[in-house]
Amino acid sequence: MAEPKHPLAIAAKRYIGDALGEQAIGRLQAWQGAKALPFYLQERYRGYTLALDGTPTLMACHVSHEIDTPAAIAKHLQAYRKAFDGEVFVVLENITSANRKRLIEQKVPFVVPQKQLYLPQFATVLSEFYKKSYERPVEQLSPVAQVLLLRFLIGLYPKPKSALVLAEQLGYSKMTLSRAINELVELELAETVPVGREKRLTFNEDGVALWEKAFAYLVSPVQKTVTIKKTDADKLLKKHKAVYAGESALSHTSLLSEPAIPVIATAANTWKNHNSKNENLFFEDFWVLQLWRYDPGLITRKDKNTITKDYVDNLSLYLSLKDEKDERIQIALDGLLKASLNSYVS
Repeated sequence: MAEPKHPLAIAAKRYIGDALGEQAIGRLQAWQGAKALPFYLQERYRGYTLALDGTPTLMACHVSHEIDTPAAIAKHLQAYRKAFDGEVFVVLENITSANRKRLIEQKVPFVVPQKQLYLPQFATVLSEFYKKSYERPVEQLSPVAQVLLLRFLIGLYPKPKSALVLAEQLGYSKMTLSRAINELVELELAETVPVGREKRLTFNEDGVALWEKAFAYLVSPVQKTVTIKKTDADKLLKKHKAVYAGESALSHTSLLSEPAIPVIATAANTWKNHNSKNENLFFEDFWVLQLWRYDPGLITRKDKNTITKDYVDNLSLYLSLKDEKDERIQIALDGLLKASLNSYVS
């Protein structure tokens, strides 16, 4: 009969699941490689494997009553890293503030259930009493959470999807998707339903009802606006790395005239020429480029391998222009939003 899992390991897995989303965590299993380690380490720790965001991970649970210094723990983890092909972190039942600081200074990944989670290899750091962070009002959705909600609103996944499937479709990591899903669940915009051994994202409402409930948390996708050469704009469009946006897109869906200077949009992390000097260009030689918080193509295509459409989606377009003072733009936006939400209702 297999040895029962240590309570510290179970508590650590539950804490990580609460913090990062159960979708990001695999099954907890006893590690079979401990016999290759020195006996003193076998006495001090119990090793358990699990997958975090699809990455093989070993957590070394400190079960000894002896208190080890941060320097000693760092050396212990080095031995575990040599014996395990994957990520490694230590689980401690308690920790002083001084030792916590030293572990972080030495970049030693550790978890103290219900108190502290420091996993720099997964770009994750949570302070003490993580759950209290949800008591503060959320002012806006993260870019990934907004992408998920808008994709649902335009009907790209009418059936519940798991974090793994969504990650494959959008090109984000499973852990990133899990955090975004947690965010939507905490705001009561969505929930996760168990299907077999996985949990799938489903939204509580759709159409106008969901839009109105989520609207206070939605933000303009535009992070920054720059001017670029027409030749650079043509290259972005040809490579399907940009789409028409702003008034250029709005004129396509309304009676609004096309702007004198065309507007396109791309993901902020794809544009490398932020410091371009275009002061000497003639009026007809430059375009406006919006740098978005997320790839505008993610809303208008079914997966990361499908060629992007020519225009940004109507809902992101509305959010990008909703604060414009021009009455003509506001009239066009009102018509755009009504037509879009009515057509998206399932």
